[in-house]
Amino acid sequence: MLGALCIGLVYFVLRSPWLSVTEINTPDLPGISGEDISDALKIQMLGNHVRAMLGPRNILFWKWGSYPDSLWRFPALKNLGVQTDFWKRSVNITAEERKLWGVVCDAAGSICYGLDENGIIFSQVPDVSGSLLLKIGYASNRVFLLGQPLFSRPEWFSNFRGTIDALNRNGFRVVAIKSVDLSSREWTAQLAQGPDFYFSLNFMPENLDSILKGLGSKLDFNKTSYIDFRVPNRIYYK
Repeated sequence: MLGALCIGLVYFVLRSPWLSVTEINTPDLPGISGEDISDALKIQMLGNHVRAMLGPRNILFWKWGSYPDSLWRFPALKNLGVQTDFWKRSVNITAEERKLWGVVCDAAGSICYGLDENGIIFSQVPDVSGSLLLKIGYASNRVFLLGQPLFSRPEWFSNFRGTIDALNRNGFRVVAIKSVDLSSREWTAQLAQGPDFYFSLNFMPENLDSILKGLGSKLDFNKTSYIDFRVPNRIYYK
């Protein structure tokens, strides 16, 4: 009797029309249809064994477990959200487009990729020049993968972006990153006017805002070729 009940329950869960999804709502985004987004999400979620057994036509497929935050097929999307109404058996999927924060290029400058504000590489883009977009150059050859972070450690990008923000906030407008050298974990900021600034990925200089505010009164930028912050609690210049 118990075995028959278990079989009946499994059959109900897998086959009952009472658990069939009635609608899946996904908004269209520029260049990506809502149907393509939902299909990509279904494929990614089928990696879970329980979900694979249930199938995306079952509302329990959408209620079981966690959801991915991004899609392998569409790395230009972020903040993926899934809301399910069990009683209405409906699914609402939301997503946002990544915004272009900067452009990173390989050592030869022949291939460039768009980078969002969190350091995620999300699309191939044309080479850029000028000061409208921050261009990041690499000192060594590297294969960039869409959907992957610029740096392997989140704290490196946090230090990197925080330092750039501090420079811009204090009137030292960064127009390009001359080179990022992962072997030494160092990078060089090129300003619209003034000397180059050297930094380490390992840390953001302490009290950087205060230091930058006082640099103008201590140094003649017309006679300074670089300012070096790569050693903690030390500043060197030439």
